[in-house]
Amino acid sequence: MAKILINGDNLTIDDIISVSRYRKSVELSLEAIDKIDESRETIEELSKKDLPIYGINTGLGKLCNIKISKDNLSKLQENIVKSHDLTLKPFLSKDAVRATLIIRANSLAKGYSGVRREVIERMILFLNEDVVPIMPQKGSLGASGDLIPLASLASFLVGKGRGIYKGKEMKSIEIHNKLGIEPLKLLEKEALSIINGTSFSLALATLSLYDAKNILKNALISSSLSMEALLALSEPFNTKIHFAKPHTSQAIIAYAINSLLEGSTLINSLKDKTQDSYVIRCIPQIYGSIYNTLKFVEKNLTIEINSSSDNPLVFSDEKIAISGGNFHGSYISTNCDFLSIELTILSNNIERRLNRLMNPTLSNGLPPFLIENSGLNTGLMLLQYLASSLVSENRTLSYPASVTSSPVSNDQEDDVSMSGTASRKLRQIVDNLFTVISVEMISAVQALNFRKGKLGRGTQLAYNVIKDIFPGINKDENLTPYVEKAKEIVTDGSIIKEVEKEIGELF
Repeated sequence: MAKILINGDNLTIDDIISVSRYRKSVELSLEAIDKIDESRETIEELSKKDLPIYGINTGLGKLCNIKISKDNLSKLQENIVKSHDLTLKPFLSKDAVRATLIIRANSLAKGYSGVRREVIERMILFLNEDVVPIMPQKGSLGASGDLIPLASLASFLVGKGRGIYKGKEMKSIEIHNKLGIEPLKLLEKEALSIINGTSFSLALATLSLYDAKNILKNALISSSLSMEALLALSEPFNTKIHFAKPHTSQAIIAYAINSLLEGSTLINSLKDKTQDSYVIRCIPQIYGSIYNTLKFVEKNLTIEINSSSDNPLVFSDEKIAISGGNFHGSYISTNCDFLSIELTILSNNIERRLNRLMNPTLSNGLPPFLIENSGLNTGLMLLQYLASSLVSENRTLSYPASVTSSPVSNDQEDDVSMSGTASRKLRQIVDNLFTVISVEMISAVQALNFRKGKLGRGTQLAYNVIKDIFPGINKDENLTPYVEKAKEIVTDGSIIKEVEKEIGELF
């Protein structure tokens, strides 16, 4: 299997997923090494001069005007790690730590940070040996970078803190010993370069974006199953409608629904029906907007992934270091907030379809709560309660973090991005949505057990996969195992893979 080459310029979201979740190996590209070495040489030259350069021979934040003597430059880096490291629970997930490592390594590999190549190679070694430093979820303001989470990474690199190796938690120094390597001693600017970026926020955002694309595909499938269960009409997906409102995304969604439902005899089976409610009729418009947002966020995050989010930046061609604000996570926070809002809208849409499946006055003949002998049996009633609870939580979580700046460092850092908070909230919304979609999948299959007719070309395949783990119930049972199994196959993309093998990519 070919390795992922890091050069600072070409890392993709799929690359990050393959490394963070599937342990694909990583290698520093030869083309990046010269840039990294030249950048380091420039730092070493500049550090010998008396010119004040932020974080190399000055204090940090509001202390930036305090000059550090030449014999204390290494001590400054050591103190940066000690003072910034607040590794408190809850800790970051394994895939998020690995995503953070590859994104930070890629950013440093651009050759604007002045670190030795050994620093980047050590991060790559940890990725390839599946060493997972323990990092906190909380504490970042997203400017000057994700200081607290990334400081725990820096601490691990110098032999402090703890991590996971071969499934066991142990001290950093113990892991170094097992690998037969010495902890790093960070030189001028290196501690600052490790912590002064938004790689933690960006890692969470990247994982969420990837999952959100699968969420939308799953939602297309679950909504199509519900449409068949509710004996919906196909008219809202007629291409003529979408030529009249020429958003490409809207037409893409309509095409996907039509492909899933092709050949269904349940669709259009009620001859006296004129219209469906908005949660069905407006799927192309609602989901089309979500699709647009996914593409917009993907573009912005890909640029961020291949950016230098450090300060100051080193320009070797002119032998200078320039202070700026590339560590600011505004692109990440606003994009996470935007995507959070769109995914909350999606969760609203799904829950209202669930209501129609459960409610006999809205379901075109389905029994209350999709169970025979209702009253004695409660059926799937509580699945809607579960979904409604999570949708309500998503509404709360979708309040934008990017507008909640909290000035720090004696007002030197007075407009922060809150990208750490925005990305963490998005992760929770994504997880909630996986559960909500799983509930719709189960409910639609249960409803379809009461229908007679042929399913669509795509929905039949989805129905078969779900039916394997949830055959349906005819009396009350504990539904926990069914929801757990459904969430597994929704999250890992099993249903999508089975459907797309037959009908092609949904988008």
